Amino acid sequence: MNPPNKTLWVTGDSYGTFDRTNQTHWVKEFARYYNCTRIFNLSRGGFDNGAIFYTASEIISNASWPGREDDETFSYDKDILLIFSSSADRFSHLTEPDKQFDSGISIANLNWHSNWAKEQMPMPWINHMPKDSNIFSQTITTIATEHSKVDRTRIPISDEAIQYVKDSLLYHSYEWNEIRNSMQLAGIVNLFESRTQGAQLFTLNNNYHMPQVAKYKLPTIGELIGETPEVKGTLINHLTPEEHVRYFDKLLDHL
Repeated sequence: MNPPNKTLWVTGDSYGTFDRTNQTHWVKEFARYYNCTRIFNLSRGGFDNGAIFYTASEIISNASWPGREDDETFSYDKDILLIFSSSADRFSHLTEPDKQFDSGISIANLNWHSNWAKEQMPMPWINHMPKDSNIFSQTITTIATEHSKVDRTRIPISDEAIQYVKDSLLYHSYEWNEIRNSMQLAGIVNLFESRTQGAQLFTLNNNYHMPQVAKYKLPTIGELIGETPEVKGTLINHLTPEEHVRYFDKLLDHL
C-alpha cells in the first residue's frame, strides 16, 4: 500500500511539460499510480541538463527559493522525484555580463519565463520567478545562428557572446558533455540516497555511464512505443494524447 499525501516532483525539459491546451500527460497517470496527491512540475522547454540537475538537487536539498512555503518541501520518506534529462548539446550562460549566479535565490537564477514556452503550463512558483533571470539555457548550435542575433526576445545575448559561442563550437565535444552530464546525474543519485529513507527516484531520457544511475532509469518513449514523429495534435511535450496513453500502458510493466 502506498502511503497517502505524497508529492510527485518533476524536473526536465519540454518532454516533462504540461500543455496548456490539452494537459494529457503520462506523468499524471504515473502520479495516480503511486498515489501522489499533488504534482509540482518544474520542467521547462529548452532547459539544459545543468539547469535540470541543479533544480533536482535544490528540490532534494529543500533549498529555499522565492515563494516556496514550509509545506512545499520534499518529503524524504515518501515523495517521488522524476527527472527528464535533456540533450548534451545544451548549455547555460549568463543572460548579461553583469548578471551573476546568486546562490541565495536558488532556482530563481534560471530562466523560467521564455517566449517559446508560452504553450506550456508554468511551474508552480512562476509569479515569484524574475523575468530578468541570471542564467539562460539554450542549444549551443542554435544560439550561434544568424537568426539568434536578430531575435533578441528569444535569446538575450550580445553579439560578442554569440561570436564566442561560434568560436567555442570548434572545440565542442558532444561526447564529453554527455559523460559530464552523466556524472552530474550520478551526483544527484548520491545526494538522493544520502538524504532519503523511503522516497523514490526515477530518471528518463538519460544516456548513463555511471552504474549507480542505471537502476533508476525508466524505458524511453522510443523503447516502448517506437518513433513518434510530430503530427497534427502533437502537444508541446512532443507526444499526442494518444501516445501518452500508449506509453503509460507499456510503462506499467516496468513500475
